[in-house]
Amino acid sequence: MAKNTNLNSYYHEGEATRRQMRGLAYFADKFADADFELGHFQETPVKSQGPRKPIFILSDVANNFVTYCINEKLVDLRIDTDGINWGKIAMGGNITANASPHNLITMLTHILGDAVHWQCRLIKAFQSGLLQGILDRGAVFANLDVAGEPLPLELAD
Repeated sequence: MAKNTNLNSYYHEGEATRRQMRGLAYFADKFADADFELGHFQETPVKSQGPRKPIFILSDVANNFVTYCINEKLVDLRIDTDGINWGKIAMGGNITANASPHNLITMLTHILGDAVHWQCRLIKAFQSGLLQGILDRGAVFANLDVAGEPLPLELAD
């Protein structure tokens, strides 16, 4: 894949990737804060009939994160996440340890790209530590860029 410096690109290389990883590094610090809360469930009124589904309200930081992922195209709906071999990405049990930026985007697409189940997936990813792992791995790539080193091509997929 050729280098692409278009800032509104879905290609996860070049300047677009560097900017995206810097954003993940920003949210890694916010999510790692001991006082951080992903959100809360809204109280549901007691009904005698009909379905009752609790509504999850994202915190401001979590809402900004989801908005960032969508606006900066960290959710790439062209990726079929159901066909991904997650075991191959895991390489030794830790799914984020060896993940490339493209792998991180694939994981974020799996979490946030489903119109029906995205909140449930986001909550599970947060509770399991997967989301923090994704953000921390993005911070590693952002730090490579900050240190003046280019993003290694083999990591940019």
